[in-house]
Amino acid sequence: MQEPDYWQITDWQEKPKSRQETGRWGEDLACQVLQAQGYQLLARNWRPTSQRGQERLRGEIDLIMADPNQELVFIEVKTRSSSRQGHPLEAIGPTKATKLRQLAYRWLDEQKISASCGYYSYRIDAIAICGGPSSFSFEQRKAVV
Repeated sequence: MQEPDYWQITDWQEKPKSRQETGRWGEDLACQVLQAQGYQLLARNWRPTSQRGQERLRGEIDLIMADPNQELVFIEVKTRSSSRQGHPLEAIGPTKATKLRQLAYRWLDEQKISASCGYYSYRIDAIAICGGPSSFSFEQRKAVV
C-alpha cells in the first residue's frame, strides 16, 4: 500500500510565516493524517472550562480523537519548521506531561466519559512534524505519557 501524499491533503500551499501558523499547519496535517487512518475527531484545541469547586486548570489539548479501535486519544502536536531547535518532541518534558494528564482527566470529567460510552481506554500520543508543506517528516508516538 502506497503512503498518501499528505501535504497535498491540506489547504496549505506555502510555508507558514509565523510560529503560530507553523503550529496550526502541523495540527491541520496531523488531524488529516489521522483521519485518513480511521481516527474520528472529537475536539480540537480544547481548553477546560472554569467550574466552581475545581482547581483552575490552564492549557490546551491539540486534538482529541477516537482511534479505529474506539480508544480515546489525546494528542499533543509539536511542529518545527526545521530541526535547528532540536527534535519537536524534546519540548515535551515532565511538566508538560503532567499538564497533559491533568487536561485529559478534566476532559473525561467534563464530558462524563466512562466505559458505558463505548470507550474503554485512553492514551496520550505525541506527534512530531518537522519541515513545511513541500517537505516534512511526520512521527507519531503512542502512549508517551
